[in-house]
Amino acid sequence: MPQFANYGDVWARVENLSWGWIAVLLATVALNIVTFAPPWMAALPGLGFVQALTVTQASTASTYVAPGGPAVGVGLSAAMLLDHCGLPDDGARIHAAVRAAVADPAARTPDLGGQGTTEGLARRVLEALEQ
Repeated sequence: MPQFANYGDVWARVENLSWGWIAVLLATVALNIVTFAPPWMAALPGLGFVQALTVTQASTASTYVAPGGPAVGVGLSAAMLLDHCGLPDDGARIHAAVRAAVADPAARTPDLGGQGTTEGLARRVLEALEQ
């Protein structure tokens, strides 16, 4: 994971904040999170706030935290949105393609214990979809 700051130094600063500034920080984090849902709601009429928030949080987590990176995040988002749009079989196909790609040792990225690249993993997802 890239490191832009010394997390220990950042935490030391947070520990010195007053309760008022901690409240401001938490409110800012919450505001940041909830601003991701409305664009999805505008793009997909009928998508509720909680559903849109679930898509954004799941795709962000799977892209930046879960093994596999962007290839997995995009696949998860697409599958969730296809399911919402009434195309659960297509969503299930994408889920299966992502699972197949992650299960392929040759396609695994270093965070999955392999030597592959994110681009290679994405190609493997596409290949699995074409089968």
